[in-house]
Amino acid sequence: MTIRYDDIHLYAKPGQAASATIRQWLDANGIAYTNLDYADPTESLAALSTWFWDGEEQVTFEDTPVLVFNQVLWEADDGSDSYRKQHFAVAVADLPDDFVTLATQVS
Repeated sequence: MTIRYDDIHLYAKPGQAASATIRQWLDANGIAYTNLDYADPTESLAALSTWFWDGEEQVTFEDTPVLVFNQVLWEADDGSDSYRKQHFAVAVADLPDDFVTLATQVS
């Protein structure tokens, strides 16, 4: 059972319509995220591509946007330990159904 989604980072390209769409959706839903804009995201996407596997194959990101976030599945009462799984989405439609209600909100 998911407790929350946090450590949300948007890898984006300035002026790109798809990046603007995700950014607007996050803002409209009050979701706290770190925006990482890259005029040329080639190197950052190459590094990001080493983080995820789809079955037995490495996921290769060729363009932005890429939204990376943690799914917190368990957390100690005192916050000293937790179990998290890192996920990604390249479009709003790729996000879990409970993302808006469980994502860390802007305070």
